[in-house]
Amino acid sequence: MYDHHWVSRQSVLPATRGNRGCYEMTVTDTDDMKGNWGSGPDTLAQRAQFSDKYVCEPRTTQSHYFSLLIPDDWETKEYWVTLVSMHSKTGSILPWSVHVGGSNLIFDIATLTEGDYTLKGSYNYISLVKEKWYDFRVTSHFSSVPHEGYHTVFCNGVEIADYRGPTLRPDETLGVYFKIGPYVHGDWSGVRYRKIFAMLDSFML
Repeated sequence: MYDHHWVSRQSVLPATRGNRGCYEMTVTDTDDMKGNWGSGPDTLAQRAQFSDKYVCEPRTTQSHYFSLLIPDDWETKEYWVTLVSMHSKTGSILPWSVHVGGSNLIFDIATLTEGDYTLKGSYNYISLVKEKWYDFRVTSHFSSVPHEGYHTVFCNGVEIADYRGPTLRPDETLGVYFKIGPYVHGDWSGVRYRKIFAMLDSFML
């Protein structure tokens, strides 16, 4: 089951795109700004997201199947817009996330090493073709134990990442949850809206 997250029902609507039933998820420049992490220009964000009610507890395994389509009227900008992420309940880490920036989709894995739990990104770039469906399958074991954690990622049937190592910080005791939908923070640079089309293996509201 999924909850709307900082979004009105008018921002997430049933749709059809490329012969697939999906959801149209839109953020506009007139949407309210909501609190974000950190300080400075990124402290506020606009979003149209679903959040999974299910929390994946530490030292458990979870798979997610989701699809993304970027429409042909998407305005290409170099700054990143987050589309999908696993989010910790404490808010201190995104074990993995998907963004669009410039002419790429970017699958970002938080690479953590034993004894150094600062967030460092391992970026996997996918050349973006608008109006094309990108089907992802992500299987993760969430653990701060180095030899236990992993993320295995496939996009359109091709493996794009196989990360082995800690996937949580030791203080992440509350687990992580899944979010999907455009999340825009920082400089809008005059962009009027951000719209994506999204599918999930089980999309229930």
